[in-house]
Parts: sequence; C-alpha cells; structure tokens
Amino acid sequence: MASLTCPRCAAELREIDSAERVTLDFCAGCKGLFFDPGEVAYYFELARDVPDLEQSRATARATDMKCPKCAGPFEELCYSALDSLVVDRCTGCGGVWLDQGEVPRLEALSAKLESPGSRMLRSMQQIRARGYLPL
Repeated sequence: MASLTCPRCAAELREIDSAERVTLDFCAGCKGLFFDPGEVAYYFELARDVPDLEQSRATARATDMKCPKCAGPFEELCYSALDSLVVDRCTGCGGVWLDQGEVPRLEALSAKLESPGSRMLRSMQQIRARGYLPL
C-alpha cells in the first residue's frame, strides 16, 4: 500500500493498531489521526461517525485540506449540537480527521451521546461481526 500524507502538515502517516481493534493513520508530525469511514463509530462506540450528519453539514465550511485516502476535499463541521468540537470530514469518502487533542474531547462527548445500554448492545454486535461468539 502506498504511504499516505498528512492533510494537516504533509508528513507521512503511519498505521497504528488501537486497543479497540481499529487500524488508524497517525501523523507523528502534528499528532493527528485519520479514521476511515465507519472507524469513528467503531472506535468511540457510536451508531454513526457523525451523530447528525445532515445537521452538521448545514453549517460546514470547506477547507483547503485534501483526504489522504481519496484526495477529496475536507469540510469542517460541528461534530454534535452538544459540544463545540469541530472535526474535518472528507466529502468524498467520508473519512474523518481528528487533530491533536480532539480524541479525548470526542471520548468525553461520546459518553453523552448514547446510553450505556445502547453502547453495550452495539459493542456486542461489533464483537459478533468480527467473528467472536458467546460461550
């Protein structure tokens, strides 16, 4: 696979495996992370990468960043009405770029977005989808 370039600082992105079993593209230069489509939802145990994409896109603004996967343009959008967190999302493939410091903010926000019961159900569905069966 060809190496990917950071959309923020143009350094080479390196693949890292998270404890959540998601392979992320990490920039050692600016400390940002690129999530492929569906990985934000999986990593943060949410239903979707962006909770209300239509509402978030209504106030999004174009950026000059290009997606490291598909070279599509990024847009800045407010992640959720519950918080002022702004993330970058590719309009082409739907990948999400998180700058340094945004992962802990999204972790805290994700706890507010869904109930513990729905998070547990989703986790069990993800585990089964990956081939693990209950004993």
